[in-house]
Amino acid sequence: MKCWKQDCIKESIYLCQCSEQGIYSCETHYIDHLQLNIQQRHLPQPLKFKPSQNAKQALCSYLKSRNAELNTLQSEAISKISQKIKKLNTQLKIAIDEITRVKKENQALIARIVQAEQISLHDDLAKILALDPDEAIEIIQDNICRIDIRKIPKYIECNLDTFDYSISGNEIDIFRDNSKMLLRVSLEDLTIKEAEIAMNQNTNTHLSICKISNSNLICIGGYNPYTSTAFMIYPDNSIKYLANLSQPCGFSSAIYYKNEVYAFGGYNNSGYVMTPEKYNISENIWKPLPKISVGANCCTGFVYKNKIFFAGIQHSKVYIYDIQQNSYSVIPIGLNPSKGKVLILNRNIFYVIESGSHIYEVGLNDLNWKAVGSCEPLNNYPVSHFVEFKNCIYFLNEGSYIYRFDLDSKSVLKLKKI
Repeated sequence: MKCWKQDCIKESIYLCQCSEQGIYSCETHYIDHLQLNIQQRHLPQPLKFKPSQNAKQALCSYLKSRNAELNTLQSEAISKISQKIKKLNTQLKIAIDEITRVKKENQALIARIVQAEQISLHDDLAKILALDPDEAIEIIQDNICRIDIRKIPKYIECNLDTFDYSISGNEIDIFRDNSKMLLRVSLEDLTIKEAEIAMNQNTNTHLSICKISNSNLICIGGYNPYTSTAFMIYPDNSIKYLANLSQPCGFSSAIYYKNEVYAFGGYNNSGYVMTPEKYNISENIWKPLPKISVGANCCTGFVYKNKIFFAGIQHSKVYIYDIQQNSYSVIPIGLNPSKGKVLILNRNIFYVIESGSHIYEVGLNDLNWKAVGSCEPLNNYPVSHFVEFKNCIYFLNEGSYIYRFDLDSKSVLKLKKI
């Protein structure tokens, strides 16, 4: 039979059964055919005739060369995979170390908060520290009603809204009447710093201010004339206007909780505002809340365990708005509806200061109340926010005096006129 190689005249002595017809080769071109089979991934078939010694040597030489090439490729692949595994192991170790570090910091933070706030915990502290941080925060939330935001490091600032707290700090803010001047009053020495805010109007009489967890101020409403304006003031005193209230309103309140601002009470040319509203900071929209039966000026209030406690002029009781249930209830304290009122939160109790009348203490666990003192008349209307500093609560009356409520003696002291 003729050799498969074109122009070859030698006798074919090999038959490769790699195809149906078979491929015949001379001794010279058999190796070429075999190499072609391997390169094309054909499986070599049994030979009909025994190859010569030269063919064996040529085949062995080729196979050794091919094996060396495959060994080199295998070594390179193993080396690359080993390097990748080593790199992944290094990254995994870094990630594990970071998780361990953050867990230790969270545990240390919880321990510092527990120590600083002198919390009486129902569970063993060691068990709490071993929990996931979110679970630990839930346990602490059940045992504490305020937190000093200065004690919270930046890396968990996003968790601040999981706490119910009164605002702690060393200054309190208020606008000077009928001006664009924001007054920041230091509670260390009662000195005042003024900052002019780039506002569109001077309607700052009976404007309500609340401080949110990142130290920005949110201001709503105002009188002279009544306005529906709402805006945010940043720490550098720059300003950003927000969505307006549904109607103009003065003598209102602003209570911040979990990325929302709640507005209770107020008055305008149509009378008392009977429909409270809430503002979502992320959505920049005000939404109405259920109407309340009695209107009021200047509702002072605070948040405790998803409930807002508030009372104001025209209120003869303390109202409770349940955020989850979207409904109201009352604490039947016999208050004078014509008197101004200040509500102050302190751990698991709060105080109702009634202008020129009694000071009431209310337990938040059982809502039992009792009179614990009296106070002189407060000037004008009380504002809706307060600041805790050195075991005293400081609050302002609209454009008037700074007052200090001593938590030990349960007494109110008039300090300084602004």
